[in-house]
Amino acid sequence: MKYGREPFGVRMGMRIPPTRKPFLGRLRGNLVLATINALLKLRVIDSNGADAARVLLGNEGMIIQLGSGISGGGGGTTSSIAVLYLRSLGPNHYECTEAEDLTGDAIYVKRPPVMSCDTSRLIGGIVWSYTYSTSQARTASATGYTSESEIVTPTLESGDGIICATLATPETIDAVVCTHIDLNVSARAWTFVADA
Repeated sequence: MKYGREPFGVRMGMRIPPTRKPFLGRLRGNLVLATINALLKLRVIDSNGADAARVLLGNEGMIIQLGSGISGGGGGTTSSIAVLYLRSLGPNHYECTEAEDLTGDAIYVKRPPVMSCDTSRLIGGIVWSYTYSTSQARTASATGYTSESEIVTPTLESGDGIICATLATPETIDAVVCTHIDLNVSARAWTFVADA
């Protein structure tokens, strides 16, 4: 052999049948899949320590189980995932459709909590107040602090695909009934913008 050592089976005069390699390949592949499955059993914990969501990889694909923190009180229900296409924005919801060309019935999607258009929020013991010029631009101010301009980054544009989950219980938000919630896979957030 090239490195001066022969495999154990060859040294001992044994012949290794060729069927062993595919079996070992399948075995290794199954071990890899089992490891990936274990790694993909993710848990999202809410501020109270309860399960907000769990992501599982099963034989049928990815399953997201939503807890009461996200599902609006349904608790532990299995939710379906959908890609919906943005038609328009409201303060705390999106109007979407299932069709990429934006035709079809409206489906209302709840904005994720981090993206909602709150008028105020307590952050680090400081009450911040918000004034909105659009549903993607606002001014943040707090007593004793300099006001700052913030925008949604990355921005939401008409036709964008929104990955969302069905809500266990539909919620009325901005006078429309939302049946889904944006999972915020794009990690959109309010970000500081320096004034020109």
